Amino acid sequence: MRKFILIILLLISSLSLTNCSLFDFIYNENTSSGESNNIENTDDSTLLNICQSIICRSNENYTEHRFSFGESDNLFSIIFPSTRLIKEADGEHVIYYGVNKIGYISAISDFSEDGWKVLETHNGGNSHITSASYIEYSYDNNNSPTFRHRFVYIFNDGDIERAISFYVNYKEADGLTVFKLRESAKVVSKNIYTRYYDLKDLSDGNILILGNSFIASSKIGNILNEMFMINNKSCSVTAVSNGYATISKYIADEEIMNDLSEGKYDAVFICGLYSEEDLVNLKYLIEKCKNSNTRVVVFPAHNEKDFLIDDLSFRYPDIYCLNWKKELDMIISSGVRKYDLCINDSYSHSNPIAGFVGANIIYRAIYGESPDFQAMKTVNPEEVKNILNKYIESEYILDKIYYFD
Repeated sequence: MRKFILIILLLISSLSLTNCSLFDFIYNENTSSGESNNIENTDDSTLLNICQSIICRSNENYTEHRFSFGESDNLFSIIFPSTRLIKEADGEHVIYYGVNKIGYISAISDFSEDGWKVLETHNGGNSHITSASYIEYSYDNNNSPTFRHRFVYIFNDGDIERAISFYVNYKEADGLTVFKLRESAKVVSKNIYTRYYDLKDLSDGNILILGNSFIASSKIGNILNEMFMINNKSCSVTAVSNGYATISKYIADEEIMNDLSEGKYDAVFICGLYSEEDLVNLKYLIEKCKNSNTRVVVFPAHNEKDFLIDDLSFRYPDIYCLNWKKELDMIISSGVRKYDLCINDSYSHSNPIAGFVGANIIYRAIYGESPDFQAMKTVNPEEVKNILNKYIESEYILDKIYYFD
C-alpha cells in the first residue's frame, strides 16, 4: 500500500512540470480505460489545486493599452503583454496570442449568466478605480474543468460610472501578468499623451526647456533648433540643463522665474517630477507664468516617476503634458533596444536618438506633421532611420486607442 501511495505522489510531482493539470491526467487515464467521470461536484480546494498546477505562459514584453468611451476626454490605461487586440462589431475586443483567441475585453462588469463560477477573489484598486480579480472555472463537454482570470475595473468617467472587464485564459497569465493587470490600471486625461497640433499656438514661439542632465546628454535643444531651421520654421528653443535639477529647484531660481513672469518666453517645457514636493511646487511655476501668459508644458524626462505623471492630470487638469518619457517607453516596448536610446551609465541618460524623439514630439505637437530630418547634422539621419524606422514612418505618435461604442 505504501509503495502504491509513493508511486502516486511521484506521478503527481512529475505532472507539475508539464502543461497539463493533474485533473487532465486523471481524466485522460480514466476515459482511456472506458470508465465514466462526473466531477462537477469537486470541492473548491481540489479545483484550486488543479488550477495552480497549470504552468502558465510567461511574458517578457509588456506594453500599455488605452481604452476610451466615445468622445470621452479620459482614457482607461493598463499594462498588458504585447498581445494583439482586435475590435469586433459589438464593441468587444478579442485578445489573441498568435492566431489563438485567449480572451476578450468588454465594457460590462457582470457575466454571472455565462456559466462560470468564482473560485478565488482578490479585491484591489486605488483612489480612482475600484477593481477586483477572480479565478473562475467551468466545465467543458467532457466534464473537464477549465479556468480563466476575470479582472473588473469600475471608475468614474466624468459624471458617468464605467466598467471594463478583462477575461483571459488561465494559462495565458503568469504571476507577473496577473500583478500588472491588478496594479497598473489607471484613468488619465487624454491630454497627458502626445498628439498632433496641440501646441499650434507656439508656431512662432520662443521656447524654454528646463531640465537636468538628461537635457544635456540628449542634446534635445540643439536637435530641436536644427529641426526648426531646416524645415523653415520660425520657432526657437533655449535649453537649460542643470545636474540633478527638479521642479522644486527651478522655482528657487529667481532669474529664471523673473524671465518667465516677465514674458521672455512664450512657453516653458519643464522636466523634473521626482517627488510629491515637485508636484506641489509646480503650482508656483504655473502662478509665475499666468500673468505673462507663458504656456507651461510638463515634459517628463526618461527617469521621472510614472505615478507623479499620472497624478498630474488630476492635480492640474488644465496643464498640458507632452510625455517624452512615455514616448521612449513605448518605443522600447515595441522592440527597440533600450541602449539604442539610453547611455549605458548608472542613470541610463538619454542619448541624442532619444533627444531626437523628444524634439520630434515637440515639433509634431506644434506643427501637426513630421519634420524632415535628412539634412540634420546634430544626429545622424541614417542612424535615426535604422533605430526608429517604424516609429518615424508611423502616422501616429502613440499606439492606438481602443474604443467602446
